[in-house]
Amino acid sequence: MDGVCRVVPAAPREGFPVLHGLKGAHGTSHKSPLRSDWWRLPRTSLDPASLRGGFAESKAKAAQGAAKGFARKGERMGPRGPGEETGMQELIPKELAAAVPPLYATEDEAEPIARVKLFSCFNGWTWLVTEYDPESGEAYGLVKGFEEEWGYFSIREMEEVNRSKGFNVIERDFCFEPKPVSEAR
Repeated sequence: MDGVCRVVPAAPREGFPVLHGLKGAHGTSHKSPLRSDWWRLPRTSLDPASLRGGFAESKAKAAQGAAKGFARKGERMGPRGPGEETGMQELIPKELAAAVPPLYATEDEAEPIARVKLFSCFNGWTWLVTEYDPESGEAYGLVKGFEEEWGYFSIREMEEVNRSKGFNVIERDFCFEPKPVSEAR
């Protein structure tokens, strides 16, 4: 040997078929997707009539499902208007709002206390409420989203998002105990 590594193709193992030259289920050769330019091939139509495998009657089945109480395309299931929501969480109930200082009450404090913690498991954002005005629904506190910053936010808008989606996109942490914001981070 002259110190050069040589690659010798392995012989096919007994009992295993050789895949070179065979065609796949769609008449394509067995190449890796990146080498076969699969992204340049024409797309398959997703129209139920053109799909194989028993999907041709999906429109009729969808109509039966709608008759059984499933939502049709473009319709919402769940609450339809104010007062009809069931299971919607009140983010800051009256009892809790009474314990939160009003707006501008803690601006001179060096270490404000976070009284309420709101969070969204959908986007990972967290709101630590230090001040709240129940009449306007405006709150002030630390917002941890793309960045950490202090600011004002509307609790009513958050509750409206929950009602419009039909579930709690933003929730209150029931286990949260009031503590300085530096410890709640």
